[in-house]
Amino acid sequence: MSIKIGFEDACICWNEDNFRWYRTKTGEKIGKYCSECNVEWLPQKYMPNVSEDVPDAPGPRGKEEFLFLSEPLKLEANTSFQIQAPRTKIDVNNIIEIKPGDHVTWHRLHGMWHHAIVEEVRSEENKITVIEWTALKEQWTPEIVRSTLSIDGNNGLLFNQMYRIEYPDEITSLYDPDLVVARANSRRKDTGYKPFIDNCETFATYCKTGSPQSHQVAWLNAKFNEYVSETAVVTMKSFVKGWCEIGSKAAGFAEELVPKEMLMEIANGCKGVASGVVIALESYYVVWDFSSAYEQRKNGSLSRDDYIEEVLGRVIEGFLTVGFALSGSIGVQFAIGSLAGTPFGPLGLLVCGVASGIICGAIGKVIGTWLGNVAGKIGALPFKDDKAVTSIEELSAGDHIIIYGWCLHPRCHAICIEHDGNRQEVKVIRNTYEKGVVQEWVPFKQVMFKVIYSEGSCLDANKVIQNARSKLGDHKYNIMMYNCKSFAQECKTTHVGVAFIPDLDGILLDKRSSDF
Repeated sequence: MSIKIGFEDACICWNEDNFRWYRTKTGEKIGKYCSECNVEWLPQKYMPNVSEDVPDAPGPRGKEEFLFLSEPLKLEANTSFQIQAPRTKIDVNNIIEIKPGDHVTWHRLHGMWHHAIVEEVRSEENKITVIEWTALKEQWTPEIVRSTLSIDGNNGLLFNQMYRIEYPDEITSLYDPDLVVARANSRRKDTGYKPFIDNCETFATYCKTGSPQSHQVAWLNAKFNEYVSETAVVTMKSFVKGWCEIGSKAAGFAEELVPKEMLMEIANGCKGVASGVVIALESYYVVWDFSSAYEQRKNGSLSRDDYIEEVLGRVIEGFLTVGFALSGSIGVQFAIGSLAGTPFGPLGLLVCGVASGIICGAIGKVIGTWLGNVAGKIGALPFKDDKAVTSIEELSAGDHIIIYGWCLHPRCHAICIEHDGNRQEVKVIRNTYEKGVVQEWVPFKQVMFKVIYSEGSCLDANKVIQNARSKLGDHKYNIMMYNCKSFAQECKTTHVGVAFIPDLDGILLDKRSSDF
């Protein structure tokens, strides 16, 4: 149950003056944050489920408008992803969609994502003003400051591409841009950056939700747990193999108890067992992340480019993690083993084998994650990106849309002709296996996707529809060379695009709305 105080009253911890005040651009006070006990006080308009009948906090109370003890909203963290989803890519073509109070992020070259809160948008100049944690050029200490960023068409080919984090309606409808920006401004000039507790992402999520959270830290913690589990296997293998090697070479060893040949068999067997366990563990983690990415893709949280980037990046990370961990441990032990007979031989087999497995596993995880990010971004470049459509009103005539189906026909590409908001149906033209190119009404399903074509790369809507209608009745379907995807691309650009990945369109199509 919440409690209330007056605007100028002391906090429940009896703090009277150590507050961060939330103020609008006009200087109006709209809340405060107690720096002593770390609680937030907001007026009733931000606390719709609280009435003024709640009890007063102990102590003398003022007579002005009340503030209520805030209950911050928390986001669910998906540790499969380094960055929160869903998100929308920002460039010069849609900068007008950015609004004050938005949470923006971009991927830096060193592999981590940076976060900031938008304070002002100057779309005519392609610039935004943000409040962020940063280290100014004239000083080494990070500080929360106001910065101006430029958005242009040449920025962010691989890294530094800007995104807006999309928050649930329950958060955006409750905390308006005034409060988000006021929270951010209340922390300007703060120092004391802490990478795992008070970083750029915890700052941005606090401004949006009142709760400082970092998906990136949660993701790092999950990666560390993966590393620990795999390294434990490699370490145990190195430990057993090292002692077996030491025992087989030790002078005066009681061979009648444990024959030398048996020790060598145990040592060699350890390599195979450990390799299999490490590969199995990493495969499990990869499959788990794949399934999470696919679910995010299906519900519209990931665009096509983001999905490809996540999948390719995770594969590269998995290969390098396993490769470094196993080759490091086995290779170093082999090298040290060649020194047998020297003072470093027996002890080196044990110590260096264990140490190299731990170190190389860490190096593999770090390098694998970074190279995976790069490979994923490069791999996504040849593909056209898409955008989730959650409302039928977001569709326009001439759009190239993708409708998710079932396992034998997972994605159906079509050209949107028109839509009926009352019936929640969309008229499309598409290329089918059984009937060729057909026109039909299909139900609008959440989520559909709209393929994004860069400016100047496609025809205007009227020409697209004209192209599609001119092909009605054609029976030229080919699952590899002219399926529903390449048909839609042809209508949009006048040239047939060969599908990079077969969409399996011809297995089961065109039973009207039941196919979708």
